[in-house]
Amino acid sequence: MKLIKEIKITNFSINNITKNIVWELDADVNILEGINGSGKSTLLDLVYETLRHKNKVEEIEYKKFARVSKMELVFFDDTTITIDEKQLVATNPNLREEPNLQQINIELVRSFETENSKNIYSINAKIEMMKQYFVTQKSSIASKTNEILKNTKLSTAEIAEKLQNIYAKINLFSAKIKELFKETAKDFDNDRFVFLINYQTDKEISYELLSSGEKQLFLILLTVLLQDNKPTILLLDEPEISLHITWQRKLIRTIRELNPNCQIIMATHSTSMFIEGWANKFVRMNEIMTDEPIAPQPAHTYTQEQDTAHFWEIYAYKVANNNPKKDGIGRLFVFNQALNQTFHSIDYALFTKLLGEFQQKEQQFSQANQPDVVTFTTFISKATSFDDAKKMYEEITKYNQEPNILTFNIWLKKIENIEEGKFVLDKMQEKKVYPDIITFSTLLGKAKSGAEAQEVEKLRLYYSIDANDLYLNKLKFKK
Repeated sequence: MKLIKEIKITNFSINNITKNIVWELDADVNILEGINGSGKSTLLDLVYETLRHKNKVEEIEYKKFARVSKMELVFFDDTTITIDEKQLVATNPNLREEPNLQQINIELVRSFETENSKNIYSINAKIEMMKQYFVTQKSSIASKTNEILKNTKLSTAEIAEKLQNIYAKINLFSAKIKELFKETAKDFDNDRFVFLINYQTDKEISYELLSSGEKQLFLILLTVLLQDNKPTILLLDEPEISLHITWQRKLIRTIRELNPNCQIIMATHSTSMFIEGWANKFVRMNEIMTDEPIAPQPAHTYTQEQDTAHFWEIYAYKVANNNPKKDGIGRLFVFNQALNQTFHSIDYALFTKLLGEFQQKEQQFSQANQPDVVTFTTFISKATSFDDAKKMYEEITKYNQEPNILTFNIWLKKIENIEEGKFVLDKMQEKKVYPDIITFSTLLGKAKSGAEAQEVEKLRLYYSIDANDLYLNKLKFKK
């Protein structure tokens, strides 16, 4: 089920405060309350930016994640998506291959304040876009209706039942609009996508002439209708703005009736949103913020022996089918690639074992190959801890290999504090590898306070490394 079970954010920086966030979610309704500037809207933005592009991860605006070290979204099907300012990684302990993010459906509806707001065009544009989907859905219903009516094998009762099922959802939508808009004396004509004034039978108006609150409500319900009962994550950012208190109380129930498979994740100030039966779904922003370290998500449920066996199966298959037997570089490429594809994490004992087995297999070839810097960099990227990464690094020179900037920048991702980061910088100096802005951006991401962020900034200035926008944005949030 592609709905979110838990949101975990490491080093969430807002208003000069840096905290970790752990929010356990329900599959139906989740309500987050907090004062202005507490970060609740930012949290929704980060979730939406992570998921809205589906598999097109190259379109993600990674700069938005400068204010956090990383965010993890854990789903009910055990998929975990981890994202930071550089990359997105999706894993699932039940799958060998990478999870398909195309299966995730997500919508974000923001608040719109007044009729004179600059956002008024945005809401009109959104409704117009939804109108096109609505028309398409109506056309599909009409096509299905024709097919049913042409089916001579169906009885009158069967035809009536099938037609009722087809029109059930759109009829429910119209009924809910009529119920909610009763006090403003409006009805919705779904055939022409216009509103009717009840006390003037010949009077009709476009959605563009609705009040800001009516538009807000109409947009939310139209969005839910077009989810077509699919499991969908619906992010609502302060939906109570411009909504009458009666509508606020009925909103969640109405959404759930239109799509029982919709997961609501709402940021709000209004107790009216959850007062009627949803109080147990309510949490305050400060209640999900913590100074405690976030426990790592279990990478997978396979044993180390299973992973190792699967690794050597991949290696043997690729060596046999790509015919790199006479080419040591080709076999090494296969080894490095299989390492990256198979293992989620590697401790020092497994590192030693895999290297030894690889060298043993290489002895059968006249051109026996040795692990290269890519091999060690890949191992370090999978290291279970900073100490294991350190031990792996120390093995590099034994194989007459030289670490490069990528090796050190990946090693920095394993540090737990700034002091460990300084240790890595010292090793870089020993090897005469000069740091770059990625080095300091990674180090800054590990800063747990404004003082530590300032310490990283002093190091950057000491090395005379030019800052980019990504680094400066992160520094701003960390301070």
